[in-house]
Amino acid sequence: MSSTEERYDVPDVLFPSGTMIGSYRLVSQYESTPGNKVFFATKSENPNQYEKYIITIRNIGEKSQRKLFKQQLKIVKMFADNPHIIKYLEHGITPNPQYAYIVTNYYDSGDIFDRVSRKRIKDVNFVKAVIYQVLLALKALSDKNIIHNLVTPANIIIEDEKSTKALLSGFKFAQILPPGETTSTNVDGCYLINIDETSWEVVPKILKC
Repeated sequence: MSSTEERYDVPDVLFPSGTMIGSYRLVSQYESTPGNKVFFATKSENPNQYEKYIITIRNIGEKSQRKLFKQQLKIVKMFADNPHIIKYLEHGITPNPQYAYIVTNYYDSGDIFDRVSRKRIKDVNFVKAVIYQVLLALKALSDKNIIHNLVTPANIIIEDEKSTKALLSGFKFAQILPPGETTSTNVDGCYLINIDETSWEVVPKILKC
């Protein structure tokens, strides 16, 4: 792990299973990236009901990370009622003020990456329906001058196994652009996201240097 990743990390020891975050109980960790951990959570004492919620905990100890979190929060709240974007429920700050969290719905069918990993998708109508809904989500963002920046199979959620309803998630690197401003700068073949006047963030997964 690089020194930058360590600085932005969310230590496992701070958020073990059973930790209360607001009115939610963490059940198990779902995903971990630098500065960001995602957990299954429940409001029930019954651990079998954990699938109802996802809590994303982010390190906001530095200015650049606070700015990213505020943008992410503003965007997901703005589209809380959009049928093609993951549903925001609430947010808050943990007792340790270096960490903030966002609560969203959890859909047990997983994402497109999960679906493709488990079985081949041969239904052309399903594929067309998913693409159409993702384009509707991107159009809604574009109408508000917002760039998502990380549209990947892992960020396209399917509502349930029998559904063709798709929802766009993964707004960590989303940006609200001022009129006339572009979203990225090319430096030696790598596209960087401008956080503030002195800070830049490399968008992962979709870029190769």
